[in-house]
Amino acid sequence: MRTFLLACLIFCLVAMPAWTAPASGTSSSVALAEDAMATVWNPAGLGWNPGPGLHLALSGPANGLLGFSLGAGGMAVSLEGGRQEITFASAIPLATGWRGGLSYRLGNFQGKTGGDYDVGLLWRTYNWLSLAAVARNLGGTLPGEDKNYQMGLAWRPIGERLTLSIDGRWTDKLGIRQIVPELGLELEPANGIFLRLAGTSESINQFNPALTIGLAVSSPRWDVGGWLKATQLQNQLPPVPAGYLRFREARGAASLLGGREIMEIELAGNLGSGAPAFGFLAGGDQKPAIAPTLYALEQAVRDPRVIGLALKIGDVSASLADIQEVRNAIKEVRGAGKVVIAYLSTGSFSEIYLASAANRILLNQLGVIDFTSFADETLFYRGLLDKVGLKAEFVSTGPYKTAMESFTRHKHSPEGRQQLDDLVDDQFRQVIAGIAEGRERTVAEIREQVNRGYLSAPEALQVGLVDELAPEDALTENLMRLTKTEAVFDGFKRLDRIRSWSPPRIAIVHAMGAINEGFSGDDLLMGRTLGERTLIEALSAAREDQRIKAVVLRLDTPGGSAVAAEAVRREVERLRETKPVIVSMGGVAASGGYWIACGTDRLLASPGSVTGSIGVVVGKFSAGELLDKLAIRSEMVGRGKYANMHSLTRPFSADELALLQSSADFTYGRFLELVSDARHLPPSQTKELAGGHIYSGERALSLGLIDREGGLLTALAEAKMAAGIRNEEVEVVYLPGQQPWRLASDPLVLLDTTAALRKTLGGLARWGRTDTWLLDPRFFLY
Repeated sequence: MRTFLLACLIFCLVAMPAWTAPASGTSSSVALAEDAMATVWNPAGLGWNPGPGLHLALSGPANGLLGFSLGAGGMAVSLEGGRQEITFASAIPLATGWRGGLSYRLGNFQGKTGGDYDVGLLWRTYNWLSLAAVARNLGGTLPGEDKNYQMGLAWRPIGERLTLSIDGRWTDKLGIRQIVPELGLELEPANGIFLRLAGTSESINQFNPALTIGLAVSSPRWDVGGWLKATQLQNQLPPVPAGYLRFREARGAASLLGGREIMEIELAGNLGSGAPAFGFLAGGDQKPAIAPTLYALEQAVRDPRVIGLALKIGDVSASLADIQEVRNAIKEVRGAGKVVIAYLSTGSFSEIYLASAANRILLNQLGVIDFTSFADETLFYRGLLDKVGLKAEFVSTGPYKTAMESFTRHKHSPEGRQQLDDLVDDQFRQVIAGIAEGRERTVAEIREQVNRGYLSAPEALQVGLVDELAPEDALTENLMRLTKTEAVFDGFKRLDRIRSWSPPRIAIVHAMGAINEGFSGDDLLMGRTLGERTLIEALSAAREDQRIKAVVLRLDTPGGSAVAAEAVRREVERLRETKPVIVSMGGVAASGGYWIACGTDRLLASPGSVTGSIGVVVGKFSAGELLDKLAIRSEMVGRGKYANMHSLTRPFSADELALLQSSADFTYGRFLELVSDARHLPPSQTKELAGGHIYSGERALSLGLIDREGGLLTALAEAKMAAGIRNEEVEVVYLPGQQPWRLASDPLVLLDTTAALRKTLGGLARWGRTDTWLLDPRFFLY
């Protein structure tokens, strides 16, 4: 059937040269309307690609500027110079695959001014079919234009590289019997190169065809094209040249005109690339910080034009797990036969570990390799609290649940010291082994250099930690010499687009921060908080979206409220009933984070991820002695034996401590049941692994607490496989959306004066921590 339709459409294109296309560079088919220029043809198209875009069009030297359109977030404004017309348009989703749009136009024609509105519909449920309808000038009051209608169909019979369209337009005055046929063809023989043919006739009964032929070059962020428009061919009128320039949010594979190229990426801070341009207009997504970096490196693997990768590595302040994900992606680029060179101005463990994945490492002549910072230092405040009159009273459910030891003890308990030793030992061994493997040295040789502390640039070169001492500009010069090309581009500015009209989706739900009840937010004192209501809304949206075929739950949380964690876990189970849910653990997914993970299909973590901490801690700080010193008195009126149990003015009684322990034990028992069921472990074995013990991802795998080592890209591949998606194009969506101005919903949390101290102390450890926290009494699972 498709072959027959294809033959018919090609016959029509040959037999009746097609319709007059605009100078916009896109087809006038209402079924193909997208980006900012959708205001001209079908406002519903604004809802399909809601990212920001700017479109400029020029038609013939005599006509001058034809118009421009600016759009973002499903809204746009357009100005046509020839008609002296301005259009305001907006689009909204109506149902799965459906978009609706409304535009209002103001125009001036032959001295007459007026306004009217258009309504459009667009339907795309399949990758190969798009249907649309538009009604224009519905009030009949826009000067120079009658009420008119247009319906269109676009078809991709062999994939995204060939698009055929057929439209029909008629006016209210002449009726549907005088329909104007419009046919179009768009062919992409190579990435970013478009050939277009379009044509129309005056009506289906009156043959006086017009033909337009166009060529365009496209990159992910811009298009430029030219047209020759021959009107009324029977009258032999001269063709009219036209052209357009379009900027848009990054979509689409880059043009092959670039040839052999070098990708350049800067790795610093949290290893992310920063917020996208116009993100505040387009409704930005909350993404894992390293996601853009991972996608850029994945593109370097797949893109045959990329033959070299230049890495500028600055001061990295990410978790070991995130560093390992990026390092593995760099190794994939190198494994694909690309030349990878890294540059360091100076470097510590993080930077040299990343750079060791490259073929060559350049170090600034005055740089230093700093091997002095691999340590985890815990501050203990028990002595300070005793002096000021504060008392930390917490009960826990295991010897390794040591989150509050900083406030209840003067030094580590034996169990706390043991698990911290194990964690640091695992992470140190992973880093040393990685550097040794990358630099083709033995582990003993690298340990020997680490014990030297500082290595000057000449010393680092002498022992083989780096390959050359050079300034930063030597990085690209080295690659240009090795690859014999001078074309260099920023890897963060060339991202693939989704060409399919309705590809299957994989959702990444990013859960970052301390888990609390309410909504997520960027608290002024606590930093990022993870609200259970925000996360449940995101998971529910993923469950209800039929195009989302699987979900990756990216966990980067040390825990928090047991009630909130259970509510999220239950929603994850509901989601799992309809589609696969894969967990990707970031720097830390412990305690409440691991509780949530118990409701998913598979658990993945990097070797350096921190996980486990299966246990409960609960309690309060009492300040009775301090209040006495300050001559502050309190009175309370309450009812019931335990009415003022959580008062800060006095310590717990023996009965209250017993009650608190009973409550913690109950929650802990539920935690153990969840882990036993999820990991298919006997209760006795689960209890041995629990007790609040934290583990590296490497050790958690050997103990059966996770299923596989891997990062975000591996989790995405697992999700595709679990959803039965093989070679199809996939759209990755991020949930929840950003809510940058929302603060913590609980004013007590917002006013927690210990939060700034918590943030400072938590950042002391190089590779991340789970044990330095000051807790609200309602937080159970740290």
